[in-house]
Amino acid sequence: MGESTESINELTTSELLLVSSDVSNYKKSATAAWIIWLVLGLLGGHRYYFNQKKSATVMALITILSAGMGVIITLPWMLYDASQINKWLRLDIKEIENKSIDKILRNRKKIVKKALLDNSNKETINDTNEKPAPVSKKLSDSIVSLDNNEDCSYVNKWHIFF
Repeated sequence: MGESTESINELTTSELLLVSSDVSNYKKSATAAWIIWLVLGLLGGHRYYFNQKKSATVMALITILSAGMGVIITLPWMLYDASQINKWLRLDIKEIENKSIDKILRNRKKIVKKALLDNSNKETINDTNEKPAPVSKKLSDSIVSLDNNEDCSYVNKWHIFF
């Protein structure tokens, strides 16, 4: 529990909002849990709802194979589960929070690693390019102007046609 408190403190506000949205989207409904307990409790339906499949299967087999006489066993078990449903709901929320926080922190570490790799690649590129790149001539140096005293007879030939 202490570990999740430390990791919650590392999250930004937007990441905390993502965690709370994951909890609200994926948590089990208390109303559904209690209705399932009431209607399908003898068959272990509420345990299936909380992914406790082994004990739910045992509960269903006791009820079905004993032709209802297993109520002597499953009814006290069902009443015990009634005291546990709220605990299971809280554990479900904690589990979703922890998974969401772990996912966010893993993604953050991937992003940091990628940024570090990108920076190290740039540094090695800069180290290997110690020679300055050749400077091309300026555009103005390559333009021939009519003011130059160079041979510009070709300009006069075109002047005749126009």
